[in-house]
Amino acid sequence: MMSATDRWLLVDVGHVLIGFDHAVVGRRLVDEHFALERRTEATRAAVQAFIFHGTGGVVPNAELDRGAHDVDWLCARVCAEFNVAVAVPAFEEIWTSIFALQLNADVVACVDALTAAGVRVGLCSNTNASHWRFLRRTHAEFRHLDDAARRFVSFEMGAGKGEPGFFARVARETGAPLARHLLLDDKPENCAAARAEGMRAQVLDPTDAAPALRAVTETLLGELAHGT
Repeated sequence: MMSATDRWLLVDVGHVLIGFDHAVVGRRLVDEHFALERRTEATRAAVQAFIFHGTGGVVPNAELDRGAHDVDWLCARVCAEFNVAVAVPAFEEIWTSIFALQLNADVVACVDALTAAGVRVGLCSNTNASHWRFLRRTHAEFRHLDDAARRFVSFEMGAGKGEPGFFARVARETGAPLARHLLLDDKPENCAAARAEGMRAQVLDPTDAAPALRAVTETLLGELAHGT
């Protein structure tokens, strides 16, 4: 049962729990499904920009992250925009091929240790349902974390970490004061948004996670030890 005295660690997924590379999407779509004469760097860049930056105020990737549309819709949009035929299963295989082969073992170990010490954990990510299903299906460690943690993800909440009120909503759902939450995220802007709403936050550098993990561990275990 949750309590107002709980300490919460909110863990980002992409580049914290697991690395990823969005550039894989445009490159593979063009190289595997476009006519040979269209397999150019300019076409790859155009497909990538369409998906992740959008046109006319609509960013397809953001629409999936907010849960407004699914991967079938994204496939249809890309096919229509670039006059290409890609079956949904093939598209989704490419869409989910962005991730590293393994989770970040140091982050997993940190989360497990803090959980064992009594810290509550929430997975807090701007992501989409297709990617979440993929990670659960292919990574047993991720599935274990997801099953044990609370989930605060954009495609279920209809909003992302950069939107006003997101973290206040998380705190309402946990029932703990904002100051009892600590966000671990690779994006400084997400950490700034959390701090602006009254949470604490620690930026993690994906190339050197140790300092952030050490800071989070010392802070939360120290508070638990002193009952603060």
